[in-house]
Amino acid sequence: ELAGRPAFLSGLGDDIELARKLVSIFLEQSPRLLTDIRDALAAGDASGLRRAAHALKGTISNFPPSPARGAAAQMETFGHDGDLDGARDALPLLEQELERLQSLLPAMI
Repeated sequence: ELAGRPAFLSGLGDDIELARKLVSIFLEQSPRLLTDIRDALAAGDASGLRRAAHALKGTISNFPPSPARGAAAQMETFGHDGDLDGARDALPLLEQELERLQSLLPAMI
């Protein structure tokens, strides 16, 4: 992810304030969206899972490609397909990749 820093900043017109804002929004929203994903899984709500995973993927997509984006996209697909068992199995990877991205992003700005 850090290798994409120059492209990330360049894509924002080298606007460090905008980069900080995007990181701040992600760090604020990602825990809530992860909770929404967990709640949807607990409730057996595939549609809710899809929506929450889609929103999470969107916030991650503001940054260079990462395994976290792939994990969120996979979770969205599980929700779309109604595969809650697959989503439950994939949840630890999503949690791990989100935690990793959350720790790396402050260094992007």
